[in-house]
Amino acid sequence: MHTVDFYLYNFIKIRSVGMPSDVNRLILEQLRCFVSKSNMSSTRLSEQPDIHIECCSDLPTLNGRGEQLGSSFNFNVIRSLKSDRVMVIFNYRGVPDVVLDFTAPDVPVHISFRRRKGIARRVYGLLLFGIIQALKMNHDLLCHGAVLQKDQKGILIAGHRGIGKTMILLSLLKAGWGYIGDDKFILSDGKAYLFQDFIVLRDHHFSALPWLTGRDPDFARFAKKAKLQKYLQYQILKWLPQKILPSLDRFLNPAMRVTPDRICKQAVTLSETTISTGIVLGQGDRFEAKEISRKAFIQKFDLLQQMAIREYNDLEKMIYYYCPKRQINWAQVLDDNIHGNRFIDITVPMNVGFDSIGKKVVQCLT
Repeated sequence: MHTVDFYLYNFIKIRSVGMPSDVNRLILEQLRCFVSKSNMSSTRLSEQPDIHIECCSDLPTLNGRGEQLGSSFNFNVIRSLKSDRVMVIFNYRGVPDVVLDFTAPDVPVHISFRRRKGIARRVYGLLLFGIIQALKMNHDLLCHGAVLQKDQKGILIAGHRGIGKTMILLSLLKAGWGYIGDDKFILSDGKAYLFQDFIVLRDHHFSALPWLTGRDPDFARFAKKAKLQKYLQYQILKWLPQKILPSLDRFLNPAMRVTPDRICKQAVTLSETTISTGIVLGQGDRFEAKEISRKAFIQKFDLLQQMAIREYNDLEKMIYYYCPKRQINWAQVLDDNIHGNRFIDITVPMNVGFDSIGKKVVQCLT
C-alpha cells in the first residue's frame, strides 16, 4: 500500500496511506513543500506520525457500546462507554464518510475515510483541521494572513477575508519584497514559516491591479475567462436560488495558482522570517495608521484567526468538550508565539487603489 510522509519542518509529521489518486493529487498539490525529509531542521520528529490519514474499505468503529452525541451538527460524535475514546463521524447520504479520532492510543490525530468520487476536498479540509490541532498540541500555530520580508525584517499582515491582504502582498512583491505566505503560514516562537509556495489569484485581483495581466500571457487569458464567468455568476443569481452557488463556485469563481516569481521575476520565496512588525487591517473611509500595543494586536489577531476557521469552530469546541485533555491554553499559545517590535492598526478604504495602499503601508514601516 502506497505511503507518503510529509514533514512540516521540525513541527509535525503526517503519514498518508493508500490514498486514491484524486485525494493524493490534491494533498500533494497543497503540501508539496513538505513531501521529503530534506526540510527538517532538527531530529525532534520521531518515526511515529502526529497525523495518520488513510483510505479504508471498512471505517473504524469503537469496540463495545457507544453513545451518539452532537447529532444536531453536520457531524456525529460517538463516545465509548468503556473507555475515553471519542470519534467524530461525517456522513454522506446517510453513510459514514470520514472518521476523525483524537483519542487513538498510537497517534494524536487519526483520519480515515472511504473511497468515493468527490471526497478529495472534504478529506483535505479535515486534514487541514488536523494540522491546526496537531500544531496547537505542540504550542505552534497555522495562521491565516500574509507574511513578507525585506532587509531581514519580516512583516505579518492580518485581516479578515476580502480586506485586501493579497492585493497589498502583490504590490509589495512588485516592489521587491520576499515572499513567505499569502493565505496561510506557520507561526512559532516569533518566526513565520512558509506553508504554501504559491499564491491563489482570482478575478477581483486582476480587476484591482490592472498591471497584473501584463506579467504573464497566461494571466491575461485567465483574467478574460474569469471575468466572463463572473458575469455568468451575476446572471445566475438573478434567476436561480443562491443556495446552488457553492456547488458551482469552482466554475463561477475560478482560481489560478501561481508562484511569486511569475508575479515578479526577481521575487524570492523564503522558508522563514522573524516577525518584527505586526499589522492588522480594517475597513474605513480613509487610510489611517496608528501604533497599538502588543496586547491589543494579539486580541485582534485572535479574533481574525477564529473567523478564518469558522467552519471548524463547532467541531473544535465539541472535541475540547469531550476530550478535555486536548484543550490547550489558547491565550498562552498566542502570547508565546507573537513577538515583534511594532504593531500597527491600519484602516483601508475600499475606493483607493491597492498599489497606493501598498506604498502607504511601506511608509508606515519606515
